[in-house]
Amino acid sequence: MIRRRLWSVAIVLVGLCATPAWADYGGVDALEQPFEARVTVEVHPLNADVWVDGAYLGGSRELTNLEVTVLRGRRLLTIAAPGYKSRFIVVDATTARTSRVTVDLIPDRKR
Repeated sequence: MIRRRLWSVAIVLVGLCATPAWADYGGVDALEQPFEARVTVEVHPLNADVWVDGAYLGGSRELTNLEVTVLRGRRLLTIAAPGYKSRFIVVDATTARTSRVTVDLIPDRKR
């Protein structure tokens, strides 16, 4: 009985100290905030192509050290280059900060 009460108090204290789930995504008034988020992509090799949600974004040579504006939310980045294995990365793009993506593609050694 005492253990159960201690666990209940501990859970309540942890819940009070934690950050609310919506704090990272703009809060309750998120509709009044901008719909755009920023993503920085750095890819090696420099001849790779980058897509966001199936739409071509550009080559990695042009995108290096460039902030790209995308719609906020969960975005699927597809990165491919000839002779390398493609990578698929899910990015949570938020208005609170610039999301950074750094990728080194692995050579595709078919035998």
